[in-house]
Amino acid sequence: MSAETNSTETIQLEELIIEVVRSTRRKRLSIEVGHGGIKARVPQTMRQSTITKFAKTKLNWIRKSYLNLPPKAKPLELTQGTLVSVLGVDYTLDIHSGRSKITIGPEGNLVIPIVESHLPREVSIKRKLTTWYKKVALQHLELRVKNRLAAMLPEHSITGIRVRDYKRRWGSCDHKGELSFNWRIVMAPEEILDYVVIHEIAHLKEFNHSKRFWKLVAEQMPNWKEQHDWLNQHGAELYRF
Repeated sequence: MSAETNSTETIQLEELIIEVVRSTRRKRLSIEVGHGGIKARVPQTMRQSTITKFAKTKLNWIRKSYLNLPPKAKPLELTQGTLVSVLGVDYTLDIHSGRSKITIGPEGNLVIPIVESHLPREVSIKRKLTTWYKKVALQHLELRVKNRLAAMLPEHSITGIRVRDYKRRWGSCDHKGELSFNWRIVMAPEEILDYVVIHEIAHLKEFNHSKRFWKLVAEQMPNWKEQHDWLNQHGAELYRF
């Protein structure tokens, strides 16, 4: 059951309209800017005056971010010959009838056997491809987390690694030490995947985005801002199906 409250509550600051999304689980206020509009995600009982005051301090950033949004990615049609990415490398969908597992062919093709059913063919392809992506993502993430954790925080441990179907984030770290990642990140280039792993591991020590947190990230990846910017510019492309 969703913790968010459906409402039509909005705040207008000059020419900008901000949708207020309240949640019983949220403890802090954050503002997100995307093709779906500008949203303030806030704790359930936060006063609108507090939200407005915070939004005013971020007005220039909100306006700049909204004006500089990259073009919205066109949805992919998962059919024969469609290009999909794994760790930033493009593969051509090669769809056949059958029940076997998805494999990567020798000619840069991703072979997807599909059993015909009552479902539309593209739905079957999407389901099987998504399941495969999640397995591949978990394999890569488990290995990278193990290696990065040993290098960054050998005194720390984790309680588990999960892949999730996040809508607005690439990863998360909870107070129990469980790391969760958006499975779509496995479509991105390897250095982007590494950045997300480093980012979440850093939260094991610094559960914030303080200067100490970013220093810890920079020690492992001095050019982290490049990867951060890549996600801002191209992240929406990973949601094309």
